[in-house]
Amino acid sequence: MHTLILVALLLLSHTNSFGQTAASGVQAMDTPNDKGGSITLTWPKKSNLPEGARYEITVAESKNGPFHHAALLDASITPLLSSDPASFRSGPENNRRHFHHVVSYTPTGSPSSSIKDDQIYYLRLGLVGEQGDLVQARSYRNYFDWSKLNNFILGSLFSAAILFYIGLARRVDLNVRRLAGLEALDEALGRATEMGKPVLFVHGLHDMGSPSTIAAVNILGQVARRTAEFDTQLKV
Repeated sequence: MHTLILVALLLLSHTNSFGQTAASGVQAMDTPNDKGGSITLTWPKKSNLPEGARYEITVAESKNGPFHHAALLDASITPLLSSDPASFRSGPENNRRHFHHVVSYTPTGSPSSSIKDDQIYYLRLGLVGEQGDLVQARSYRNYFDWSKLNNFILGSLFSAAILFYIGLARRVDLNVRRLAGLEALDEALGRATEMGKPVLFVHGLHDMGSPSTIAAVNILGQVARRTAEFDTQLKV
C-alpha cells in the first residue's frame, strides 16, 4: 500500500514539473497526445483588445534570457481550446481560452531551433510591445494517444468477438454444407474424364488485379488437383 502511494506521488510530481501557470492565467504545458518536441501555451481570451492586436511568443533556455522569437499571432483569429477537443476535451472553459503549439524558435542570426524533449524552456506571452507573462515547461513523448482510446476499445471488442466465435466453432460440431457450384465442378470433371476429353479452364478476361480473376485462380488450384487425380489433361 505504501509503495503504491509513493509511486503515485512520484508520478504526480513528475507531471507537475512539465508545466506552469502564471497569475494572469497564462499556462505552459507539454502538448498532449504527441510524439514530443512541442510545448502548448494557453491563455484567457481578452475581449477589449484594440483592432489589429497581436500576441508575441518568445522562448529562452534560461530564465534570464536571451528570449528568441517563436510566433506572432493575430489576436482575433487565434484558435480556442474548443477547436481541438481531441487534445483538450470539452468544457465551458474551452471557449474562453486560446492556445498555440510552440515547436520551434529563431535565435538572432541563427537558423530555427526545434523544441527538444526533457529540457526546460522559458516562454513569454504578451501583446506586441509588452513584456508579457513568463512561464516554464518541458516537452516529452507521450506513449499513449488518449484521443484514440475509442479506436483501441472498438478494436479490442472486435478482436475478442472474433476469438470467441473461433473458439465456439472449434467446440461445436458444425455442419458445413458444400457449395452447389463445387459439386457441379466435380461432376463436370468426372464427365470429361469419362469422355476422354481435356478440361478447359477460363479464368476471365481481366488482369490479375481483378477480384474475379483472383477468385478464379484460387478455384484453379482445386481443379488442377482433381484433374491430376483423374489423370486428365488440363488446359488454361
